[in-house]
Amino acid sequence: MADLTYVTISGGFAYVALILDAWSRRVVGYAIGRKIDARLAVQALRHAIALRQPLPGCVFHTDRGSQYASEMHRALLAQHGLVGSMRRAIKRRSSDVVKVSSRRVRAFQPARGPDSFCSIC
Repeated sequence: MADLTYVTISGGFAYVALILDAWSRRVVGYAIGRKIDARLAVQALRHAIALRQPLPGCVFHTDRGSQYASEMHRALLAQHGLVGSMRRAIKRRSSDVVKVSSRRVRAFQPARGPDSFCSIC
């Protein structure tokens, strides 16, 4: 499961792409950037793939955002044998895990340093 959210930082805000393992409810991939585009989603997916090394056939659920529908993102899924699944309407139950993790990320205090970000993993 994946989601894009934002965090407030000094001088504005940054976007965070999160990828969660639906079974363990852990953040398994993330990326931080100034633009909410396909490259951010791809960077988070690459991070998750490197960390978890999913088997071919693993299903990757997202919403229908343009970042996940991009050719770049779909090509990375195909390259690793992952099956993309884009839900039509967000069901409260299926998106709760991602939304809770997004709130945790927004609660992150930048003054604690960059290593503190990983404490939610």
